[in-house]
Amino acid sequence: MTVARSLFSASDMAMVSLVGGAAVAIGPVVLGKMPVVAGVGAVLAVAGLWYLIRRPAHMLIAVVVVEVSGVAGVIAQHKALPLFQLSLLAATIALCIALRDPEMRERLNRGTLLCVGLLGCYLLTQLLTAFTSQNRSVSMGMMKDYIADGLFLMVILLLTQITRRWWAVAAALVIPLAAISLLCLVNQVLFAGTQTFGGFATPTTADGEMVTTLRYGGPGFDSNFWGRSLILGVPLAGALALRALRSGRRRAGWGWLGAFGALLAGVYLTQSRGTIIATVVVLFVWVLASGPAARRQGAKCLPLVGLVSLMPGIGNRLFALATSASGPSYAVDPSVLGRMAAQQSAWAMFRDEPIVGVGPQMYLPELPHYVGMVPTAVLTPADAPHNLYAELAAQGGIVGLAGWAVFVGGFIVVLALHLSRISSGTAESARSLSAGVLAGLVGWSVASVFLHMASFRTFAVVLALAGALGASRTQEVRSVFQLSRYTIPTAFSVIAGSAVAFVVLAVSGTQTYSASQTVTLMPTERADGWTYDYALNVRSRKVFVPTYAALMNGDDNGFSATADPVRGVIEISAEATSGASARARLDAALVAVERNLVTSGADAWYFPTRLGSVEVHSDTTRSAASVALAVLVGTLVALAIHASILRSRSASPHELHEEDVWEAVGTT
Repeated sequence: MTVARSLFSASDMAMVSLVGGAAVAIGPVVLGKMPVVAGVGAVLAVAGLWYLIRRPAHMLIAVVVVEVSGVAGVIAQHKALPLFQLSLLAATIALCIALRDPEMRERLNRGTLLCVGLLGCYLLTQLLTAFTSQNRSVSMGMMKDYIADGLFLMVILLLTQITRRWWAVAAALVIPLAAISLLCLVNQVLFAGTQTFGGFATPTTADGEMVTTLRYGGPGFDSNFWGRSLILGVPLAGALALRALRSGRRRAGWGWLGAFGALLAGVYLTQSRGTIIATVVVLFVWVLASGPAARRQGAKCLPLVGLVSLMPGIGNRLFALATSASGPSYAVDPSVLGRMAAQQSAWAMFRDEPIVGVGPQMYLPELPHYVGMVPTAVLTPADAPHNLYAELAAQGGIVGLAGWAVFVGGFIVVLALHLSRISSGTAESARSLSAGVLAGLVGWSVASVFLHMASFRTFAVVLALAGALGASRTQEVRSVFQLSRYTIPTAFSVIAGSAVAFVVLAVSGTQTYSASQTVTLMPTERADGWTYDYALNVRSRKVFVPTYAALMNGDDNGFSATADPVRGVIEISAEATSGASARARLDAALVAVERNLVTSGADAWYFPTRLGSVEVHSDTTRSAASVALAVLVGTLVALAIHASILRSRSASPHELHEEDVWEAVGTT
């Protein structure tokens, strides 16, 4: 009502109410029910959105709940609605309005700048790997998602810091996760998985070795990824329960303990081994970081951990995972076998492109070139590495791995430093919350050993909470709007050096074209009767197809014949500086292949048969030396500009101005 009264007078509101009531009464008769319902719903949605925009704390909670609950994905199953984009836009507007308040602006400090810098480092490394990708258009398309996720992280972090509502953010993350976990439990116990509760308690079709229940993925997620989100809420629910009980609010405390139990039940219902392992790590880190009293209580609960490991679907599945590598491949859990092949392919990509990888979103397009060359052969490889670090290495190389390590590791260090400043004898609730956030970050990182990148924005909420907590001690740092003499020179120097590095990369790239033709081996007329059936099955003999590929190569270095023993095919490819030249070289290579087989006598039993048509691809290649040169030149330019600006600044005792920066750049 306060918002409405600030916009309308009493007489205006009376008239609006009268007209609105008449429209609701007469509208269904004239227009029908659905247009009226849609119109009224739109008006209420706009009014509610305006209410939230003017209250940044409420907008923060709403955005977190919308993201964590997965409601956008559930709605998308019925109607395409850009709920994430709309919520992010509304939160950004709310942040801009809130920053008009001087008191809120003063809560942003150098800790905030550090978090922005960590995110910028990650996005910069991803942009570099996208710029050097095997397919730049695909990778640059993925950069839009990276930037949107980064903006979401920054908006949540800034709203949390200016409102100081970190406990509310923790509750907004725990409540949806616990509620959905409870729905999954009810669905399993009472309905045997036949009810989805509107899509929020969905049993997945995934199976697994020795599972004891249906595997639940919450609001339409894969059960493994849903479990990785759940472990973020486990320590936060414990911290909320501890805070409520220590403040004498027993009902609230028991409620948060119930949420804690619901989250553990949700973890069990995922039947995900990686999630179970990460949950143990989360609880261990949370207890360890919460102080001496928590460690003593945690030591008393160690026998309970042993009892939990005896539950069906936990201990036996973990034992099967630990012993899977010791048996023959046909006795291994198929899901484990597929992941082994996927991860071996990812590391093979990293070995081929160790500096910048094959490019963001390029793992799947490049997978067919590697799946037949790794030790673990499967007919249907996984479409992702199922290991975040293998994925980062394959798609981003050392640059991508370093960017992620600086990004996430930086947030962990910021939070750990904040935690070290909290006395273990006082403020136990605050220490428990910071320890819970730290445990969530570590647990998510451990779970990512078994999973690739997905549902990043739920993780971003905890990252934002870590950054806001780490930068919360404003009495020890100056405001971000009171920039020191080093802030502007450093920022400008980094931007200029990065721009120069990208220019060097752009001019050092070499455009090459590759033409390829896939062939298979067909038996000649010598193989007749039962011998023909045996000869046709070239995939069952692991060394057969690679041997023929080696014979096809011969002594000719103008083309390559790459064997894929899993599929029983050989890819013949040739490179040139233009598409037409590559196609001509491939035609010559196909003639040379047949000649090499005749020379070696291998054509007596098999002859190559073409599959599909010729494919021509263009790639921009850069040597490791050119990448190193770009980094070196960019670094030297950044250092030169930084030194020049500071020298210009030291010549004048007054504060640095923008014209000083441009003058220093001109002298450089």
